[in-house]
Amino acid sequence: MAPRQARRSTSGVSDHGKRAFFIIPALALITTLAPINSLFSWLDLKSTDFLFAIKPLIKTESYNHPAVVITKDQTFFERFGRDPNRGDFARLLNLLQESGTQVAALDFIYDQPGEPEADLNFIAALGSFSYPIAAHHFLSRGKQTFEIASLVDQNATRPPWPLPVLKKNRSGNCTQRPDQYHSRKTHKDGSFTLENLPSGIFSITLISRQPRGWIKATASGRLEPGQHLQLPPLDLIAPECNLFIDTATSLEQTQICVFGEAIYLEKTDGESRLSFNLPDGIIAAPLNQNIESVGITDGQLIASQNKPIAHEMVAILSDDDFWGQNFFFRFSPDEKIQLPSSINCQIAVFSKSATRGQQKTLDITVFPGEANIVKELPEATYLDSHDKQINLSNPALSSVLLISETENWLNVPVNQTTTIPVGRYRIFAENHGKKGRFNSLKARLKDRAVFIGTALQEDQNLISTPINFFDPSFPVIPGVHLHANLFSGLVRGDFLDSVFFHSDRAPTTWHLWQAMIMLPLLFACNLIFFHRGAYWGGLSILASSAIWITLAILFFRQGILLPIFYPLLNFSSFGVLRGYYAWEIARRKENETRSTFGRFISAAVVEEIMKTPDSLKPGGEKKELTIMFTDLAGFTTISEKLAPEKLTDLMNEYLGEMTSLLFKYGGTLDKYIGDAIMAFWNHPRAIADHPQQAALCAIAMQQKLAELREKWLKQGLPEVQVRAGINTATCMVGFIGSDVQMNFTCLGDGVNLASRLEGANKNYGTLNMIAESVHAKLDSQVFSTRFLDYLTVKGKEQPIKVYEVRCLRKDETDAWISADSLYHQGIDFYINREWDQAISSFNQVLNIVPEDEPSKIFAERCQKFKIEPPPEKWDGRYILKTK
Repeated sequence: MAPRQARRSTSGVSDHGKRAFFIIPALALITTLAPINSLFSWLDLKSTDFLFAIKPLIKTESYNHPAVVITKDQTFFERFGRDPNRGDFARLLNLLQESGTQVAALDFIYDQPGEPEADLNFIAALGSFSYPIAAHHFLSRGKQTFEIASLVDQNATRPPWPLPVLKKNRSGNCTQRPDQYHSRKTHKDGSFTLENLPSGIFSITLISRQPRGWIKATASGRLEPGQHLQLPPLDLIAPECNLFIDTATSLEQTQICVFGEAIYLEKTDGESRLSFNLPDGIIAAPLNQNIESVGITDGQLIASQNKPIAHEMVAILSDDDFWGQNFFFRFSPDEKIQLPSSINCQIAVFSKSATRGQQKTLDITVFPGEANIVKELPEATYLDSHDKQINLSNPALSSVLLISETENWLNVPVNQTTTIPVGRYRIFAENHGKKGRFNSLKARLKDRAVFIGTALQEDQNLISTPINFFDPSFPVIPGVHLHANLFSGLVRGDFLDSVFFHSDRAPTTWHLWQAMIMLPLLFACNLIFFHRGAYWGGLSILASSAIWITLAILFFRQGILLPIFYPLLNFSSFGVLRGYYAWEIARRKENETRSTFGRFISAAVVEEIMKTPDSLKPGGEKKELTIMFTDLAGFTTISEKLAPEKLTDLMNEYLGEMTSLLFKYGGTLDKYIGDAIMAFWNHPRAIADHPQQAALCAIAMQQKLAELREKWLKQGLPEVQVRAGINTATCMVGFIGSDVQMNFTCLGDGVNLASRLEGANKNYGTLNMIAESVHAKLDSQVFSTRFLDYLTVKGKEQPIKVYEVRCLRKDETDAWISADSLYHQGIDFYINREWDQAISSFNQVLNIVPEDEPSKIFAERCQKFKIEPPPEKWDGRYILKTK
């Protein structure tokens, strides 16, 4: 029968596995509905968007984009106190033209007319490009009329709209400018003069070396042929602002660097005045954004509505903004440092023990006259203090000059490997007597397209893309970046292709193709479910999903789209359904096991089997148990009077009531032996007071049998009694037997003793006999017990002390309470071989409790010992010669 049952179970598992496959055509059928098809296609595209979002992690770009983005940000407004106008963009376009920029794209809208000169300059700058791209509204030719990007004027030629996109970015190296480079020291009064400069763009750098860094002023401009230029005065900002580092971070063996743009800052006094009068061409810009405009009246700084500006920090700026000042200071954490005043300069920490990687910085502000305390520092950056080797190979160059940020000049030989300190350098070179500077702007922009836009939120040109949609910290990007990326992709021909079963290639049948591809994969997973179980089957589903995602990433790296969402939906749906069926089968088997085993063993044993199915094998464990045997006295007389059917009903009633009590007191049913019951406590569920629970169960069985006996007497059946023997001992317990047949039982000498005690009740006229091991663990305030004898059971040589459990203390009769001391007195006389005194004591007990069988038996035994005394070395034992 067992093999047949196993085959039925296996067939059930197989049938359930086949049912799970219906999820695949069901999903394919649902996807034929247009709304569901569109939803699943959209979700699959979103999974592709996620690959774009993590693209930097899975694919390293190996090319340079042909597009560069320049955006307007808050820095321009803070520095100039205004937004860039058409004149500013005209100068930017001219600079881009001189740097070799091929395409200039403006993502700005200029709906309002500006200054006529700035408008003309802007038109001329646009005309200098062969391929300009502009926003649809960019120039005003009247108060209410606007022209679109096909604007044509006398100084500009435009190709027809739409503007063509370049097919290929032209390659080329940046060349050295033919301008001369000069080095001069300032005169004692701080002035300097440069003569015989060539026409064209020039740049000037003035540096003031400090003990721990430098302050550098830079300027640039254009010299026309024959033009003489008087430079505006320069006032280098002195390092007079204190900076304190107050952090719990360990700064041992580190260096701290602070660098940024130096801006002259001063705080107005209570009368809204500065410590000096502003000269011509110098303005004061308040840092408080709530103050819109500032004027000077009688030396006072006055905001709009004639409101004085008291105790406000202001920036002192030049109208022409000719000079720009930057600084760099390096110091140890324990040094006191003074810096120039600055808004949003940067602080960095360098350490040799830090890991290599991109430099980490933190923005700080340095105000004059205030305690500038830094409580938080960025993560340390690796300090590279080793010299580096360079090799400038160019046959056309005769010499190369490197100028560091601190104006250290290094003459580097050409076409040779040279070791130089770590740092940033400007490169100057000489070629056939012409000296010039390496134009880094031209190196970056030549033959490339420049997109000019805005990054300010108030310009409302921020968009959300699928790429940064997944990043809550950066939810939108400037729209100009989208245009630049589209342009770059078109120029590079960087397009994505898709496999034949992707929704892009098969918009109406993609779900059918994908379902057909999924079927053999899921069939293989189902085989694992069938042969290895739900655990390995579930792992196979997870592994298949992980492999599919890995393939999608590998395909994506090669520019090919592999669908992700719908295949994962098939995997997960099949896995959930297949797992549900496996759980349902396991639950059904568990219920069947509980129902079957619950008829033979206690619920505790069934739970043990459910928790540890591996325990269903031959073996056991050594454990202290309390074992109880019960037997129905008078059962033979009843069986002779009743028909087999009636006898069976009566026994079912008796065993059912006794077993319920057994389970109630935590016992485990071992077996039925006819009308006898074998049970034990403390396994599989541990019970601390198992001897006491067994004794309570024995008393409860006597009380329940009294009810049944009254009922059976009315039916004309003879009177019956239940006898119990209880012993506590260390035994082997568990599933004992073979692979063919096993019983959940216990074995050991202590089990045999419990059986002997049950039979010994007949010799003493008692119902509940317990061994000394049980009596020692009973609460004398709860149980009424008495000593019976030093009993030597069959098969034993040494006697054991046995006791009777009469009842609970609360149920004890007054008669026995008065007779109890007389009984124990009689036992003492008996042990001491004082037979007459013992007989007298036992007779006194019988006078009080005439039905006390042990007193009768001991009185008879004393009479016999008077005639035939026991041996001289008798220790009070009584040898039981029967079972």
